[in-house]
Amino acid sequence: MHQTHMIIDGEQLPISSHKVETICNPANQEPVALVSVGTRQDARMALEAAKKAFPLWSETACEKRAELLHSAADLVRERAKSIARLLTQEQGKPLKNARAEILSSAGILDYYAEEGRRNVGEWLATSRGRSVVLRQPVGVAALITPWNYPVDLLSWKVGPCLAAGCTFVAKPPSHAPVAATEFVRAIYDAGLPAGVVNVVHGPGSEVGAELVENPISRKIAFTGETETGRWIMAQAALHIKRVSLELGGHSPFIVCGDADIEKAAAACAQRAFSNMGQICISVNRVYVADEVAEEFTDRLVH
Repeated sequence: MHQTHMIIDGEQLPISSHKVETICNPANQEPVALVSVGTRQDARMALEAAKKAFPLWSETACEKRAELLHSAADLVRERAKSIARLLTQEQGKPLKNARAEILSSAGILDYYAEEGRRNVGEWLATSRGRSVVLRQPVGVAALITPWNYPVDLLSWKVGPCLAAGCTFVAKPPSHAPVAATEFVRAIYDAGLPAGVVNVVHGPGSEVGAELVENPISRKIAFTGETETGRWIMAQAALHIKRVSLELGGHSPFIVCGDADIEKAAAACAQRAFSNMGQICISVNRVYVADEVAEEFTDRLVH
């Protein structure tokens, strides 16, 4: 059985020293992995490690950070087959979709590697002279992600974080932490300094709360339910932390009278039921022009 360790300051914390949970395949309930479960103390240790690593990483030239991110993307691709299998086993999505998610996440690292090269600021002419705008990393980031796209949604946080010169502590979802942890491990194995990337498993009420409340974290990136997002925003305000919140929403599907009905029906069904309907932009209501409503309904049903 696969063993999933937490990563703190470049070290894999042994499972034997922590509470352990078994991740089971949702299709047949067979055990997939043993996962070490952290505590507030583990989260604090990870934040301290990220804080210690921040000066070195933030002062690393953007070209060097880009080089390491590209190397990380290549390593993720090399390990895509094994990571995708773990993702399918723990989360339930088809293997084809899981592999596409891993490869897409590698592409996201490549994208932000190049964006980081252009993080050079601005020189603005004004009526009173010239203004220089500098962009600097904010510090340690806390990255909290859900189970529906555990690698993809993490990559969208990890990529810009590292490219900007920030260090991070990630808390992957408790129900699907394995592939996300292997993704971060691949990034670290590409040659990043110890402490730049950290992963702590555990419940949001303990690990997540520590990452949000601890003054060491200066940026919170969270994808999840709206109620939790409100709480994070309130807690972040106490320390004037920056937040990026991707929360629950509504996604109407609109079919106009001149639409290609066959394509519209196919797109509607795909968007509504993709990933078992567990997607933040899943269709949850449909508006159709009266003149094509019957035809659209018939195509959608059949």
